[in-house]
Amino acid sequence: IAANIKFIKPNELVQSVYYNAELINETATSRETITWYLFQSLADSSFIEQFPLVAKYYQAKGADLPVKRIALAQKMADLFDQYIVYRPQMIRNWNKEKFTEDEAWQFYLWNDIKSNIGKNKIELNDELLLKLKDEQVQERIKQRFSKVYFFGISLITSYHLQVLTAISNVINISFLMINPAPGAYWFEDRSERHLAFLRRGGNEVLPTEGNTLLLNWGKLIQNTFWLMFQNDDVINLYDELPTLEPIGNSLLQNIQRQTINNETDIEKIFTQSLINDDSIKINSCYTILREVESLYNFIIHLIHVKKQIILPGEILVMAADIDLYAPYIKAVFESAPTKFYFTIADTSVRSEE
Repeated sequence: IAANIKFIKPNELVQSVYYNAELINETATSRETITWYLFQSLADSSFIEQFPLVAKYYQAKGADLPVKRIALAQKMADLFDQYIVYRPQMIRNWNKEKFTEDEAWQFYLWNDIKSNIGKNKIELNDELLLKLKDEQVQERIKQRFSKVYFFGISLITSYHLQVLTAISNVINISFLMINPAPGAYWFEDRSERHLAFLRRGGNEVLPTEGNTLLLNWGKLIQNTFWLMFQNDDVINLYDELPTLEPIGNSLLQNIQRQTINNETDIEKIFTQSLINDDSIKINSCYTILREVESLYNFIIHLIHVKKQIILPGEILVMAADIDLYAPYIKAVFESAPTKFYFTIADTSVRSEE
């Protein structure tokens, strides 16, 4: 039983920390609040006069005039939030009124927001470090968050790490992260293509080459681990859970084993017998319907031709957007001559209506 657990996103945690440190009110810097401030700023006559090309987008006559303005306001609120996280130096320049000609209209909106909400998140981060020395602030944060666990994330930014590092001196913060190669230090390895580019540029000292599949599919988590390991305390507290390596000698298990160990000699596993063992199959289908039909045909092939005993609970099918596939899965599997018990998870409420 899991109870008294609140699931929030990193940005919500940061907002709550600012609030409990008495740096902002509860909704001051929320994206929704900033959206409405921007909606008002876009209607200002001074903005329209200074930036007619931008205003032309939402000043056209018609019933959708306010719709376009709120859409632009929402987009700009999201963009400013991304700037704070990924382009903090640009925001620092704007705070000092340094901006290029192309940035002028965005700076106008940013400056207008500042006059309404006060300090932005970059300035709040600097103040937070001082506030956390206050025992009353520490006690409020402890009462609000006894423990914090991060899981299911592959990307963390330096902005979030700065806040989390500061409050980790007050409360326990744990990251439960998937390391696809736990037995190897692969966080500074580079792919063969990247190394070839560096050689072409005349670099003599090159990083280590790593497993191509690991580096291509694990780019986000690699960057996150590299960023976290800049802090010596994180390295000292890093702990690995026991890992079970794939057992067997199929093509899939060999590729999994090489990925886990960050091995680069992948050619030796691609023998003709392994390629034909059916542990990995690639199908090129022209529609989603055909994809699902190919899946059904493959399951039938395993059961009737290969005589394999497979239980429904042993089959897991994953899709990038299950809402797109759900109606086709139902259409194919519910009308097929051989029926399989199945359930579809993680569909949105709208797709079920």
